[in-house]
Amino acid sequence: MSKERFSHIITGQWRGRKILLPQDDAVRPTRNMVLQAGFNMLGSHTHFQNKTLLDLCCGSGQWGLEALSRGAAHVTFVDTDIQTLTQNLAVFDVNEQQATVVQKRLETITNSVENVDIIIADPPYGSDLYDVILSNPQWGKTETLWLIETGHRYDLIIPEHFKLIKNKKYGKSTLWLLQQN
Repeated sequence: MSKERFSHIITGQWRGRKILLPQDDAVRPTRNMVLQAGFNMLGSHTHFQNKTLLDLCCGSGQWGLEALSRGAAHVTFVDTDIQTLTQNLAVFDVNEQQATVVQKRLETITNSVENVDIIIADPPYGSDLYDVILSNPQWGKTETLWLIETGHRYDLIIPEHFKLIKNKKYGKSTLWLLQQN
């Protein structure tokens, strides 16, 4: 029997509350240092109050729950395995006005989501999902911020409909903040 793994909400209305992480050792949850750095990067360009977000490859929902804690109006969570996410949403008493859960592969949601304010994507390192994510600008709009987490050795190829604002390495992760043109 494996020991349960947890993270915590960093700030906002749920500050300090536990988030259950996937129990599968093959799943790599984002470390709190990287999560904090990502929200600092985003926060220097926008606020979260009343924003809509898309949390791609959401896993436990760690990124989206942090955004809701900081005042986001709605988060759409997308992943193929939503078991841990569903448990976390229930524990945080997140309702249908605050969150939508889409249990699909990224390649199949091309027309399901569009025009959000912030997109956060944390696909498995080494996957080909970065190309799928960045080839779907219809999910955002002009000036939508995209925060992508990659492995530290991955060189993200940025399509012309994005402007790189910042990228920074944190241990085995790199965060890429892009703005949609």
